Amino acid sequence: MNNIIALNNSRQSLHIHANAGASSNREIKVSAVDPTVCIHPLAAVMGNVCLGEPVTVAPAPSVRVDEIQSTGIGNDVNIQDCVIIHALESDVNGELVKKAVAGVDGDYYGEHTSERVSSAHQCQLQDPASIGRDTFVGMQSLVFRTIIGNNCAIESKLLVMGVNLPGDRYVPVGE
Repeated sequence: MNNIIALNNSRQSLHIHANAGASSNREIKVSAVDPTVCIHPLAAVMGNVCLGEPVTVAPAPSVRVDEIQSTGIGNDVNIQDCVIIHALESDVNGELVKKAVAGVDGDYYGEHTSERVSSAHQCQLQDPASIGRDTFVGMQSLVFRTIIGNNCAIESKLLVMGVNLPGDRYVPVGE
């Protein structure tokens, strides 16, 4: 339990975990957390995760970065119960594999969530993925290897995989 860091803000005590060292990534990193962030004590935030302000992380989600690239979570983001946000290996022998990351404004992320995004109960955001601002990802949906533009709505229980979804889109069940 040496890798647990307790942070205090006016709302509560936060528990942020460092990533586990692995053969592909021996560098230990801890998340950057703004004091306005509200993380439920039953949530897990591990590795190189950058959380905006104010972000709400409900009970039981897992926001985990195992490898070198970070996960970026923008301002005013809502990560609901049991959401999984995960970033895997993004380099080979120290070289960035660009198809394994989401490029956003010249930076590279395993997974990137822009401002004012709501990730509903039990949805999964798996790298490489980028979610545009003012977007809703419905319950139990899986977003994998995908770029979603701004102002989109993804209904519940959808697989959104390997696509570049332009902004201002509504994706209903069955699409």
